[in-house]
Amino acid sequence: MTILDARGLQRSYGTREVLRNASLSIADHERVGLVGRNGSGKSTIARILVGAEPPDDGRVTTRSDLRLGWLEQEPRFAAGTTAIDAVLEGLGRWRDAIKRHGEISARLERQDGELAGLLDGQARAAAEVEELGGWALEHEAETMLDHMGISDQSRELATMSGGERRRVALARVLVSSPDLAILDEPTNHLDIDAVEWLETWLSERFRGALMLVTHDRYLLDRVVTRTLEVEDGEVHSYEGGWGRYLEAKAEREAHAERHEANRRNFLRSEIEWLRRSPAARTTKQRARIDRAEAAIAGAPARAERGVELAIEHVRSGNV
Repeated sequence: MTILDARGLQRSYGTREVLRNASLSIADHERVGLVGRNGSGKSTIARILVGAEPPDDGRVTTRSDLRLGWLEQEPRFAAGTTAIDAVLEGLGRWRDAIKRHGEISARLERQDGELAGLLDGQARAAAEVEELGGWALEHEAETMLDHMGISDQSRELATMSGGERRRVALARVLVSSPDLAILDEPTNHLDIDAVEWLETWLSERFRGALMLVTHDRYLLDRVVTRTLEVEDGEVHSYEGGWGRYLEAKAEREAHAERHEANRRNFLRSEIEWLRRSPAARTTKQRARIDRAEAAIAGAPARAERGVELAIEHVRSGNV
């Protein structure tokens, strides 16, 4: 079931066109990676999908009750917020379910209401708590911050570095259990242990759909099931993680190169035929020859352009 669909996205900044016809969709529980050259429009797409930035044209539609989580490049927090407070902000729905379960349980003890209705309400609240992460989620939030390298969880975010604030923001998104999490460079500022913990958590614990905007090919290979490449303002879809994406992209480019070689050979044969024809010296025929020669020279550049995605990326633990 599709939970997010974007069609024909266009976005320019001044005279620079970033997106010209970008389309993509994400299904429930799907794990996708968004890759491309620096400046290709990956973060622009993420901002448009979460509603933080409008497209110049195109549309984004989502499931009506979709809960979105977004790790942005520069997260913002209210003044005076501590690390643990910021993460617990993401537990609003979980806290509501815990509170509702407690209230219904108290009514059952007092025999305050119709028994079948109270038992049904208690079961529903308990199921929602489990769906959102279980009964010990508040403790898990503290543990998650420990894994992120945030030891003093009562420290105000205003006194932290940009990297520390991003780690807190990542924990806030993950603990909130959104239906779709869009994570923009989630491994930035994580050491190697935190990156490995994140890979395991996303692979084994996270239950929602996921979009990873990342240069980390190891994370892509381990977590995602489909790779979206932003190229020339459009989005191309490939099944699988980083390795399968490279294979499929190479095959697509080889096909494009064969097609281009056939096109050039055809044009060369046409030019030779035109040159041998009796009218080859006329102005009109000469113009046709010039146009054909120009078409040969103007070969598409797309197949020659690579993707800067971590070809030489080293997991050094950038803290």
